[in-house]
Amino acid sequence: MESDKRPSLAATITPLRLPPRESLAWLSSIGVRGVAISATDSATRPRGLDRSARRDLVASMSRLELHCTCVDCFLPIAHFLDSAEIDRATNAAMSAVEFAAESAALEGRNGLGTVVLALPTADDTLAKSAIHALTTAAERHGVRLAVPTTDAARIRPPLLVAVDPAQVLANGGDPAAIALAANGRLGASRIVDLLRSGTRGPIGEPREGQLEVSAFVSACRAAGFAGEFVIDMRQWMDPRGGLLATIERFQREVFE
Repeated sequence: MESDKRPSLAATITPLRLPPRESLAWLSSIGVRGVAISATDSATRPRGLDRSARRDLVASMSRLELHCTCVDCFLPIAHFLDSAEIDRATNAAMSAVEFAAESAALEGRNGLGTVVLALPTADDTLAKSAIHALTTAAERHGVRLAVPTTDAARIRPPLLVAVDPAQVLANGGDPAAIALAANGRLGASRIVDLLRSGTRGPIGEPREGQLEVSAFVSACRAAGFAGEFVIDMRQWMDPRGGLLATIERFQREVFE
């Protein structure tokens, strides 16, 4: 909403290691707009929740003035290349697509559901079949599929590009350049840094941070990205403290 004065930020909830509703309540209290729901966390896994439980989770977000920014379905890429694992992986991703569509519909945002998932880019028959099934289902449900990458050219329509700055920096790339290269096809973006120690962490850490936050956010906006940046706390030493610091530094660096 244009009248929403909160920063354009969402956050992962699994790293907080709290029951989902406690995580949601705390995130609401600190002023983020949305959440990234994990499709691989037993507490929020869509295929493990019946319809009533899914609706209750979405209702909990709505009561707290939050919405589901995206569903993260970070399965091992190798599972889409293994005949013994591919059916299970595809079904899990399908469930994530269905939940993204359901949550968007319940929130009155039809066609704005997003699933972020890692997919292989190799020319593999098994993988191609799974990707086709997923893109077909996503189109039917009005859901966008965004794939984290270090090379936007490798992600072909109808798949969209997702940018994880820490991943890009770890591969010697420039997150802003990746965002600009995805012009018109940037479907999801993280806000997370790669510390000089080699670990993922909050943005703007003194003498540790590498991400040029303002330049990255500006590039994402120039590329047409209008959504929330997901504060991705996976592998952070202090998720709560890092989240609060990231919000403060984001607001200081970015003028929205």
